[in-house]
Amino acid sequence: MAANNIGFPALKILVVDDNQDAAFVNGALLRHSGFQVQTCNSVKGGILIAEQAKPDVILLDIDMPEMDGFQVCRHIRDQAWGRDLAIIAFTGRDLLSEETEFRLAGFDKHLFKPANKEELFDAVVSVFKDKQFRNSSDQPTR
Repeated sequence: MAANNIGFPALKILVVDDNQDAAFVNGALLRHSGFQVQTCNSVKGGILIAEQAKPDVILLDIDMPEMDGFQVCRHIRDQAWGRDLAIIAFTGRDLLSEETEFRLAGFDKHLFKPANKEELFDAVVSVFKDKQFRNSSDQPTR
């Protein structure tokens, strides 16, 4: 994995948002931070890319027409390839009352739109580090 301009590995990020402008802007902000980014504007396409590309982190919109982000996250978590992916819910709705639903669906974190470059960067890095830590602590010790 190549390092980005601040020395952090160039993580693979998948942005899934039915709003093409939002996907483009958020993808550009993440690319500018040194991440490798793919964007997708459909649920089916996003799931297919996630399965094939195995991104390090998925930034997933909640309000999409085909399936909402909660359903998509549950679907990904039900797949063997998706159990350990880091997934961030990305929404414009005020869902503080739905905090439990985020966790039950399998999201690692949620982020409110619009987010600036620093907020996106911090969210991506924190969920990736948390996943790395959890995965390493799941390994048996000798």
